[in-house]
Amino acid sequence: AVTDANTVFPFQRLRELAAEGVIGELVSPAFTFMGRIFARTRLQKEMAPAILERLRSLAADAALLVPV
Repeated sequence: AVTDANTVFPFQRLRELAAEGVIGELVSPAFTFMGRIFARTRLQKEMAPAILERLRSLAADAALLVPV
């Protein structure tokens, strides 16, 4: 990740795919989680539903989950 941020958040590749017409436009803002999450219950019950609602309000058709 230090030498290529796209390994954890492939924003440049996604922008290239959008420019080529392979995918539609990207919504803004983007959401990312990094590192170990200790409050898993809070993530499941509060953060994830809030982010899902935000993505819906942005009319996002899909979400990309990148495991690291």
